[in-house]
Amino acid sequence: MKKRISILIASVILLFATTFARASDGKVPENVKTKFVHEFFFANNVNWENTEGYYKASFNAFDKTLFAYYTDDADFIGVAVNILSSELPRSLETELKTENKDFWITGLFKVVTDNKTSYFAELQNADQIVLLKSDDSAGWSFYKKIKKD
Repeated sequence: MKKRISILIASVILLFATTFARASDGKVPENVKTKFVHEFFFANNVNWENTEGYYKASFNAFDKTLFAYYTDDADFIGVAVNILSSELPRSLETELKTENKDFWITGLFKVVTDNKTSYFAELQNADQIVLLKSDDSAGWSFYKKIKKD
């Protein structure tokens, strides 16, 4: 379980950094595709990426782009979606805006895994990129800092 969450978190960081994994060359196993179609039958415009240890399906549903993650064995890891700051729980939105006045928000994700919701925020200023994380709306915690060149 912890390995799955770690894989999902790592993939979200990659997504924030816009360092996308290599595109799949059509080698997504049928059992993974079948599981995805069963769970997300309402999905449109599905695109797959094959990375080391998991598969990512990017798709549209409910006027949003979502990202579903699966293991090689077709086990569902979780789903992520880009969100607006106004879609955060009120306490997280307020804390994010009041405690980080020297930064601007460049990305927000909501990640759902096994009935647990986490939020990730990417903040930038002239010198650095900071990633924050919140588990179950319990306030923001520092996750990672990236120094700009």
